[in-house]
Amino acid sequence: MNRRFLTGVVILACLTFSVGRVYAWNQTPIADINDSNTPYSQSVCVGETVVFDGSDSYDSDGYIVAWEWYVWVWIGYWEYVDTLSGEITSYDFDGIAGEYYIDLWVQDNDDEWCLWEDADWCYVDVVEVDNVVESGTMDPGPLYVCPNDTVDLEAKPYPVGASFPTGEPNWTIESQPSDANASLTDTSGSTTTTVDNLSVPGEYIVNARCCCVDLGDSITITVVKVEITYPDDTNGNGIIDDPENEFSFNTADPAVLQIWCTAFNSPGADADKFRWTIDNIGTIRGKWNPHVAGDEYTGKGLNPTVTFKGMPNNNSDFGGKTITLRYEGLSCTDTETIEVFFHPLAKNNTGPQPDDIPNTIDLKEVVIKKRQ
Repeated sequence: MNRRFLTGVVILACLTFSVGRVYAWNQTPIADINDSNTPYSQSVCVGETVVFDGSDSYDSDGYIVAWEWYVWVWIGYWEYVDTLSGEITSYDFDGIAGEYYIDLWVQDNDDEWCLWEDADWCYVDVVEVDNVVESGTMDPGPLYVCPNDTVDLEAKPYPVGASFPTGEPNWTIESQPSDANASLTDTSGSTTTTVDNLSVPGEYIVNARCCCVDLGDSITITVVKVEITYPDDTNGNGIIDDPENEFSFNTADPAVLQIWCTAFNSPGADADKFRWTIDNIGTIRGKWNPHVAGDEYTGKGLNPTVTFKGMPNNNSDFGGKTITLRYEGLSCTDTETIEVFFHPLAKNNTGPQPDDIPNTIDLKEVVIKKRQ
């Protein structure tokens, strides 16, 4: 027999025996995260610290000497963030909200690391309040409401699809008018809340935060008081009389009636969203200045003027005319009814001038006083 062949057989047998002894003597370790202290999946708020417990890891023929934790974040792919060491360790998630993946690898006393299939891992959703919206919508505000309306709000988490941790988020009213007393139905542990007692005009800022850090999102609610301050029914009898001929046609040719109107300047409201209308005087329609684009019969702003030109066909067309004020998008309105006359001093007034109609002041004087 060839001596070289015999030598090769012996060497191969020795190597096989030697390799067999290595695997028989040392079993690779097993990484095992303690589920009681570190759940497989959990949600925390940005800024919170999470404990990672690898104490359930083991080596069947030795003991564990090293624990390595690798932190990854999903940004369309898993990006490496950090490495932690220790059987029990912790990590401060004070960076970016998102989905995090943490895998544990262990090393035994024979300097061997666990196999890939024997590593362990867990997930952590690091959550923050992405935005606060009106419930049932994606409207982040600002919201405009009428006095004494209630507003339902919802906090949306990031990452999308994540859940807030138990007891989160926390709701607060950051600011409101000094004499207001708004309240929230839920202040913690609910993704929704309702804002009550919105009685005072002005801006209310409601905030939702996750946990204890100064992170979150706010929404502004503006309570709009819709009120006509001029003309004003000071007597409260339902109709405004005309002691200074402000609601009477003057002596122009054609006859002209101008009415100056004023709305309450509600804090935080958009003046251009106030809308004005007035009843026709017979077939004559009042034209407003300023007015809504493309609609001269609807006034806008806090101090518009409405002008009627020409005379109605019938005397019965005079009388009570209602001015209506509303705010675009809201249901609340205010109305005032004025008594419209034909000026008894007008040169083209051929009718009687009864004494019981208090139209005795020259309109030119009234206009001068009003403009001052």
